[in-house]
Amino acid sequence: MILAVIGFFGFVNLYALRINLSVALVCMVNYTAIDMASQNGNTSDFHTSAADVDKCGSGGTEDKGDSEDGPFLWDKQQQGLILGSFFWGYLVTQIPGGWISERYGGKRVFGYAMLLTAIATLLTPLGARKHWMLLVFLRIVQGLGEGAVFPAMHTIWSHWAPPLERSKLVGFTYAAEIASENYRIQRCACGR
Repeated sequence: MILAVIGFFGFVNLYALRINLSVALVCMVNYTAIDMASQNGNTSDFHTSAADVDKCGSGGTEDKGDSEDGPFLWDKQQQGLILGSFFWGYLVTQIPGGWISERYGGKRVFGYAMLLTAIATLLTPLGARKHWMLLVFLRIVQGLGEGAVFPAMHTIWSHWAPPLERSKLVGFTYAAEIASENYRIQRCACGR
């Protein structure tokens, strides 16, 4: 049961690392500047340098004080690439993650994959300030790490759980993702 509780909180953490940028991106993008540029027909190559971001936190645009726009000038296509790139890495490591877990142990793979994901998440603000393609790379790395976690947990359960209790323990562990998603939906619906 202790492993199920640890796994539960591990998956809560994992899911938080997965969705944090999806929630934060809304506040990171300067939609006012993008709308003005698209009205003027100048939508090519939105780019914000680190110096522009640091300049009053407004991405180089004039800050009127009442604007809640973020500093980054990423159009819809760039935002889609940033958010979708996570799943490119996630898809790649599903099968190799299971094989590596069987060979070297699920605990190690679970721990190192979570560490890789956490480091990539910590580097996200730096990547966003440097260039949006660096952020895409970091999201791919996050996906690579998270893709190996689920197969690693299955390997752990196959060796540690009693066969008659396995389905209950696995169900409890993976309920973390459902609980995290429900919490996120409620927070978004309330505007917090």
